[in-house]
Parts: sequence; structure tokens; C-alpha cells
Amino acid sequence: MTSLLWTENSWVSGSPQGYPDGQIAWVPGFVNAHSHAFQHAMRARAEYATPGGDDFWTWRNAMYELALSLGPEELYQVSKDAFSEMRQAGIVHVGEFHYVHHAQDGSRYADPNELAHQVIRAAQDAGIGITLLLVAYHRAGFGRAAEPHQRRFIEPTLEGYLSRVEALLERYKGADGVNIGVAPHSIRAVPAEWLSGIRDFAVEHGIPLHIHANEQVREIEESKAEYGKPPVLVFDELGLFEAHTTLVHATHLSVEELDVLGRAKPVICACPTTERNLGDGFLPALELVKRDVPICIGSDSHTQVDFIEEMRIIEYHERLRYQRRNVLAQVYSERVGGPVETGDVLLPMSSKNGALSLGLDSVDWIGFDLEHPALKGWTEQTLSSHLVLCTSGLRPA
Repeated sequence: MTSLLWTENSWVSGSPQGYPDGQIAWVPGFVNAHSHAFQHAMRARAEYATPGGDDFWTWRNAMYELALSLGPEELYQVSKDAFSEMRQAGIVHVGEFHYVHHAQDGSRYADPNELAHQVIRAAQDAGIGITLLLVAYHRAGFGRAAEPHQRRFIEPTLEGYLSRVEALLERYKGADGVNIGVAPHSIRAVPAEWLSGIRDFAVEHGIPLHIHANEQVREIEESKAEYGKPPVLVFDELGLFEAHTTLVHATHLSVEELDVLGRAKPVICACPTTERNLGDGFLPALELVKRDVPICIGSDSHTQVDFIEEMRIIEYHERLRYQRRNVLAQVYSERVGGPVETGDVLLPMSSKNGALSLGLDSVDWIGFDLEHPALKGWTEQTLSSHLVLCTSGLRPA
């Protein structure tokens, strides 16, 4: 039997050029558009209850303690561990949202990008492509100066931050599998003038811009207190969508914000396993799909590294919300007037849309063993849904 090659909405016989033939289902390699590699070491460190309750903000305190504990070599090792697990899971490129910049006491390294170099080295040694998204973090929140436990993240000036990005662009120019992007951490962490300046820099250099957005209700309330409107409307007013922008999370969106996204078409990066672990809420995937807003995926805190699981959660959360089945595929079924496989709707989120988010022209292919017991009973019509919805812990061959 020859291999099968996925072509976005159907399977055709054959293998990608340069790849072996055999009983293999070939799909584009997964692109992990949002990662904090050091948080791989957070696994199970905050899975206990305390009096008064536990939420994203209490988890964040534990994460800060971890961030303060890692020296350069330790950051390299935990990053390599995370990237190696990603590679085994079929992820071929990662967008690393990197914000641990300084020494443990907050002082600057001789090379201000020392820790960024360690993370890039870890990706290279793990055999995974990387887009290093250098994070701008200036303040603790709206009207609040940086706090002591954030000392490794903080950049005092916009000019200093942009000079660090320029240094990375110069050093890794032409480096195989290494790209650089910009990432204002969130509307909480940088003021409006930083957002505008980083947007201009991203447009000028043609590089991706990523930012956390609308993950927590408190973030939205604080945005309204400072700007009189929620984050997406602030970003639109500041022209952030003129850049090659990805909003990470976008969990809590008003109808007005959804309509802005439908017009502007940034990429939305969902991180379902992390969002459910932190109790963030559900991505409004159906409303985004209706508006043709592309959705990609990130493993974020790496509670799990399983892109098949990430894909199906996006669909299953909507089934639970709307109490019906094949929710996202229904949008396309209505458009074409015929059946559409849910797997064919979800697979682009794992690769094509991630590549779009990070500005990648192409990615490597990965193959799944068609004789694996979990795929028994597949047909060419059902294979994409079988792969995404009906397997457990499946890894590429």
C-alpha cells in the first residue's frame, strides 16, 4: 500500500517529495505558536489547593518563583527538555515567547540577550525550528511599577528593548531554522506608546508580533479602567493589526471585539490544555470560525505536549457549550452545501495557521503509522477525523 498525503480537505496517494513511501499518513508538521519553555519545569508544582482558593493569579506567583530560580545552564536544560518532547510529539517549529531576560538578582548580563541565546541553542540541539519572540515587559500592570519578583523580565526603556531585538536579528540573520519576532507581553505589561513603537518596528522589519490578550477577566477590567475599552479595541485603535499580529488566548471577547477581529484578521493562538489547567475559560472558536479568523495552537505552559489533544479540545469545548456535535465543521458544511469532516477543519490549526502566525513559508512533514491499533478501521474519508478525534497519545512514526 502507498502512503497517503493530506491536502487540507482530502487524502491523496503518495508521499511528500524526499519522504519514504509505505503505510504512512503524512500531514504537515505541527507548529507550536506559543511556548514558555521554562514552564515545562512547573509541571505538578501547583496542583494543590490552599485556603482561600486557587486561580491563574496564585499559579502565577508559583511560576515567578520558578523563573527566579533558573540560571543560564538550567534554563538551557529545561528548554531543551521541552523542545525535545515537542519534537517527539510531531512539533517541527516553536514560537518561543521569551521573557526571562536578566540575572537572578535583576542585573543585566554582559550580553543582554544571553538567555535568549541559551533558549535558541536548546532548540537547535533538540532539532526543532524556533521563532524567538522577544518579550517586552515594562510594568506590573496599569499604573503600577514593576514588582521585585518580576525583576528578570523588566526592560526600562523601549529603545533598550528594540536594540536587543535588532541585535538578535543581526546575529541570527541567515541562521537555519531560527527566526526572530517581537512580543509586547500584554496590555497590562506595556503602555500604549510601547505598543505603537513595537508595532512600527515589526512592520518595518517584516517580523511577527505576538501579544497575550483577553485571557483573564481582570485584565479586561483593568484595560477598561485605563483606556475605557477592552484590549482588542485598544489594539485596533493603536493600529496593532497593521503588523503581522497574533493574539494569544483571546478567551473572553465581546461581540464588538469579535467583529473587529473578523475585519482585521489577526491570527488567534489558542492554548487549550493550558487554558483548562489554569481555569481561564473557553475560546469562542465558533464565533471566530464564522468570521474566518484563523486559529492556531500553542502548548504554552506545557502541562501536556500533545497537539492532537489540543485540536480536539477546541472542538469539544464548543460541543459542550452549544450541546451539539461537529460544531466547527457545520460552518463549512453550510457554505459548501455538503458534508465536511471535523478533522479537516482542525488539522490546519495545528500547522498551516501556526506557520501563518510565525511567518513561515513551509514546514517539514510528519507521518503516522496507518497500521497503528488506534487507527484501525480508517478510511480515506474518515482518516483526518479518526486521527484527531479518536486516538490517544499517538506519536509520529
